[in-house]
Amino acid sequence: AQPPRHARVTAVLPSEGATAEYRVGPLLPGGVVAPSATVEEVARVTPLSKRPTEPGADAALAAPLLDATLRAIGGEILHGAMGPIFPALAPAGGFDREARGEAISMMVNDALSPTGQRYDIYRFQWLPPRRVSSLESFWLHPLPLRIRVNATAADAAAWHALSVSLCGRLFASAAELRAA
Repeated sequence: AQPPRHARVTAVLPSEGATAEYRVGPLLPGGVVAPSATVEEVARVTPLSKRPTEPGADAALAAPLLDATLRAIGGEILHGAMGPIFPALAPAGGFDREARGEAISMMVNDALSPTGQRYDIYRFQWLPPRRVSSLESFWLHPLPLRIRVNATAADAAAWHALSVSLCGRLFASAAELRAA
């Protein structure tokens, strides 16, 4: 006879600032939870600040901050350096991805974040217009722009940009970049 199957469930516990892992089961065939199932806490795994990077969810949560940072840098600088490829800088209804392509961000976890902090780095890539290249080719076109974000807080509204890098120069803020 096979041993009973159980599910491993990871849950975020924002009120405790941690994540926890649970064992749930047994599971019936097809992954259905049995009526007699129990939930057992296995471990408090990680402080919330060191939760796993979730590029889809975290990038969507960071989008307002990234857009605000791009606007603070300004279209005259970014368009001058890379062209009008930033949707956040386009006037309402004025962005044309099919004409020029689009700058997209790629999130990576900053492994050198200090203890108790969570920093992410958003690197920008150029996504060419579909008529020029497939969606798979953006990795061939890195842009010289990075935004480092403190994403420690559970509430994305409290996240903030720590630094901006343009063309290999590091700036403490978008305002410092504008002033340079």
